[in-house]
Amino acid sequence: MLPEGRSYQKSRELLKGAIDIHVHAGPHLTTSPRSVTPIEAAMQARDAGMRAIVYMDVFQMSNGTAQLVNEAVPDFLTFGGINLNTVFGGINPRAVRTSLTYAGGAKYIAFGTYSTHWMAS
Repeated sequence: MLPEGRSYQKSRELLKGAIDIHVHAGPHLTTSPRSVTPIEAAMQARDAGMRAIVYMDVFQMSNGTAQLVNEAVPDFLTFGGINLNTVFGGINPRAVRTSLTYAGGAKYIAFGTYSTHWMAS
């Protein structure tokens, strides 16, 4: 609840046409479940007036999921790509080449996140 005289109007205005470049959604590990599915995330963003989201998954390429979300959620864009975690062999040129041609092509390529020394230790 906001204090009297305050509103979310400015926040809502800032979301119009915005692109969220870092969205995680379920399914995920049972130890850290996600609160929404990729389709729900896209619908919420679209309904807020946003233009697009970039869906990220630390265990698989997300461009295939993004393509399915685009088919399910009209008038909105979802982009996907690849995080080069150990599931893909780390920094792996073949995984990058595959991601660029899979399901419309990766729109982002990121270095490993979930398999970094910090996360793995």
